[in-house]
Amino acid sequence: MTPQGLNSRLPDTPSREPEAVSRRDALRTTCGREFTIGTLRLDRLSHPAGRVFLSTRLRPEDREVFWASFTADEARRLADRLLAHAAAAEGETHAQAAALAVDLTRRAERFLARHETRRDELRVEARHAAADEPAGRAALIVTVTTPPSLSAERRNALRALLRREIQRNPACRAVLVHVEVVSGGPS
Repeated sequence: MTPQGLNSRLPDTPSREPEAVSRRDALRTTCGREFTIGTLRLDRLSHPAGRVFLSTRLRPEDREVFWASFTADEARRLADRLLAHAAAAEGETHAQAAALAVDLTRRAERFLARHETRRDELRVEARHAAADEPAGRAALIVTVTTPPSLSAERRNALRALLRREIQRNPACRAVLVHVEVVSGGPS
């Protein structure tokens, strides 16, 4: 999922950042803190691995840069916890929406793994809207962007799978949910 404020443009980062960075994003908080989130490959190890890192930029009052590295599973668990806390801060409807978005992300990841499609280009974004009918009911629009290599037939199958999941999910009874599954670009 793409947190609000996350973008692909990144100013110069501290020199302590690993040289094997393949992708990075920047997030600036409302209080001015800037975080760098990135992916790095550790190919020189006996067991090559991909890692996700999180760091902060130095500010005048800081003594050192915060830098942490996570396995993909650890990063997903951290993201789950961040989403849960963010949802709790926003209220119950947002908590249900965040939980649903996390669940749909997991379902989409499993679907791609089953079809031997790389998951690193998968993006799931959830946004709130006001539903027209019934009045006052919250609506959630979930956009799933698949890797370009996923065929139209499999995108349709993924859309059907996610819609079935929404129908089964009790959290969706209070929220109208619309799922869009789109390709990330030309294959």
